[in-house]
Amino acid sequence: MTKKLVLLFCFLIAASSAGFAQDVSYPFKVECSESLLMAGQTTKFTSKFTFTTPTAEHTYNWTVSDGAIVSGQGTPTIEVQLPKEGGHVTATVQLDILGAMWPGQQTTDTCTVQLVQAPKPEMVSQLSANWNCEEGLAVMDNFYIGLSNNPITQGYVIIFAKRSDKKSVLRHQRFLQNSVRFRKFDPSRITFLTAVSDDPRTEFWLVPPGAEAPAAGPSDFDPVKRETKPYVFGLESSDGVAGCEETLYDPVAYADHLKGSKDRGKIVISERSLARFRRKEREVRNTLRKAGVAQSRVRSQFVKVSHPLQESVELWIIPK
Repeated sequence: MTKKLVLLFCFLIAASSAGFAQDVSYPFKVECSESLLMAGQTTKFTSKFTFTTPTAEHTYNWTVSDGAIVSGQGTPTIEVQLPKEGGHVTATVQLDILGAMWPGQQTTDTCTVQLVQAPKPEMVSQLSANWNCEEGLAVMDNFYIGLSNNPITQGYVIIFAKRSDKKSVLRHQRFLQNSVRFRKFDPSRITFLTAVSDDPRTEFWLVPPGAEAPAAGPSDFDPVKRETKPYVFGLESSDGVAGCEETLYDPVAYADHLKGSKDRGKIVISERSLARFRRKEREVRNTLRKAGVAQSRVRSQFVKVSHPLQESVELWIIPK
């Protein structure tokens, strides 16, 4: 009986010693936020003690095999900017616990994440500096097809021009945006940007989710002088290529301009009869009235024509 008690006592001492060793050796593990991540994003690595957190002073020294530590060095958790290329990244922590000299003391651990190559934007078309209306419409139509075939892709149009040529930039941008309205395409799918460049051109980009938007560069153009002479804001005609007017016929945009300025408007309607003129005039004026434009700010003019191809509506701005 005494021998059994002695053996039991020895077993308990051994078990207690083993538990104590497990506790004071302070085992820990580095955990990754995810095992598979997109290249180029940020992620966190965290060191956690398995059993007991030491009360003694302890320090963390982190290193990563690729990328850069953004924050958290010296703490249990670091934030890392992952590289933009695929592959893998391993985070290693060196843990020093003041006064902990237990045999087999753990001092380091690692965690590795695999990286998936991030999607990249694709330039699908480009127009030279002196593109014409037909070229612009053809490129835009192909651009709409590309966006329609990729419903979660965002389109970017970047118009580059010389610093002194802001007026040309605005004209090209207005034409391309009018094309979006003319084709009744969702305007939220296309972002228009402008940038200064000694190489004038217009680029068309498809940007999938997760990809960085194409870099446009500075857009500090020289100021454009305010128009002082009357000009055509929008034109609807029966002749020519549909949508090729410098500014597409858009009474709503016309009303917005009038409301945002002190300019006055003039509607010039070319029709084969006075009755047809009156009908078109009512249509335009109803749109302006619903938009909040006072009728007194807009004059109308009837121009009699003899052929259907001569019919048109011109929306003029008279600068004040």
